[in-house]
Amino acid sequence: MFPTIHDFTGNSLNTQGYGALSDCISCDVTEELNGGFTLEVEYPLNGIHAEYLATGNIIMVKPSHNQGKQPFRISQIRKSLANNIKVYANHICYDMAGYYIRGSFARNSLADLFDLLNGWTWTGDSPLAHDFKFYADFTSSAYFVMPEKQTLRSWMGGQEGSILDVYGGEWEYDNFNCFLKARRGSDTGIRISYGKNLAEYEKQKDYNDVSHVIAYWEKDETIVFSDVVPTGMNCPFRTVYYDASKEYETQPTTAQLNASAQAQIALLNPAAQTITVTPAQIGNDVIGLGDSVLVCYESVFQTRVIKTVWDALAGRYKVLQLGTKKANIADTIKSLVQ
Repeated sequence: MFPTIHDFTGNSLNTQGYGALSDCISCDVTEELNGGFTLEVEYPLNGIHAEYLATGNIIMVKPSHNQGKQPFRISQIRKSLANNIKVYANHICYDMAGYYIRGSFARNSLADLFDLLNGWTWTGDSPLAHDFKFYADFTSSAYFVMPEKQTLRSWMGGQEGSILDVYGGEWEYDNFNCFLKARRGSDTGIRISYGKNLAEYEKQKDYNDVSHVIAYWEKDETIVFSDVVPTGMNCPFRTVYYDASKEYETQPTTAQLNASAQAQIALLNPAAQTITVTPAQIGNDVIGLGDSVLVCYESVFQTRVIKTVWDALAGRYKVLQLGTKKANIADTIKSLVQ
């Protein structure tokens, strides 16, 4: 299925737009779990629709075997040595980086937050802004504060206090619809094994051990701390803070904060490892982003698809990356906050 090119308004996405890019050389869509969602196209400089490949315009393309065509807004164009055009585009959800948050808002649950966002009209006086809609397949009563001077996309994830940090889950996008799911994909039961469909295997242990946790409660100009609670891990001295302010409406005792710190210790994983495998052929029509498979190498363990690269012209995956994202200290601290 060939991609199609459309003008920057996005008002013609249900049509062929300017036409199909039937003479494009390559067309690859890359998506990561709770990460980037991008498109890269190589097109002849003298191609039939080359004049419409301009920054801001939109390319509609199928990004995987189990998704419909999605809009990608062109962000950059380069000319290659072979006199071809390299086109780089981001999924339309990146447009939310320009949708400002009007005032400071607080909500007591995920449902209340999405009701608020879905009730806003983003178009204003401009036909170029679209109404993104938010949906979730789980409930949460966690408290959420959305301060001023932020954009809508910045509060979807990637920073402390974002929707992902407060509620967890995994984002999935379908045109202008944003779905926060408890989990993307499913348990497929498919086995990946050496000599059958395993082409490459990489194993890495990341250093993320923590020796102590300190919980704190802060309100207005008052802040109180727990004791320095040991995790019991045999590792060099390294302490992280845990914000327990949301757990108590009034100032807690030291014993209560100690209990909050102790509860977070169970969330730490001192033996976290990064295991990435590159599969050979595992059935492109049944595995997608977020799905889990069984890897049989050294031992049998379950892992998930965390990154896909889809060849839209051939209608198959070029890359299915399995494993876990590499952890760092920032990830460890964010896991404590969650």
